[in-house]
Amino acid sequence: MNTAGFEIEFDERRDILTVRYTGSLTLAVARNAVDAGFAHPGVSSATMVVIDATRAAVHEVDVAWFRDYQAYRVSRGYPTQTTALVVSRDEGHQMLGQLWSAMRAVTNPNAPGVFTDEAAAIA
Repeated sequence: MNTAGFEIEFDERRDILTVRYTGSLTLAVARNAVDAGFAHPGVSSATMVVIDATRAAVHEVDVAWFRDYQAYRVSRGYPTQTTALVVSRDEGHQMLGQLWSAMRAVTNPNAPGVFTDEAAAIA
């Protein structure tokens, strides 16, 4: 599924949902992506999620953005999933990765983490 701001791919065999962000990663785009992901047949709390932000502009993402995103997920009743983030080596992406890691450490210390390679994130 390809929509404005993101693409979604679901690998049923491995139970992996991949969300690839493109363009500006706004809160509205992230909300639309999480809604589309959970609307996809077969996606459950056991589904692993890979978020690929390597082609996204991430300048709007900050602590408040993450809090609003998490509050939105909770308000919609979406379960916590095993989620890995893939970022580029650009400075802004690396900062996003550090912020993601810090936020995840508080809520889910066993989260898979941040990667610069999608294959490594899946492994």
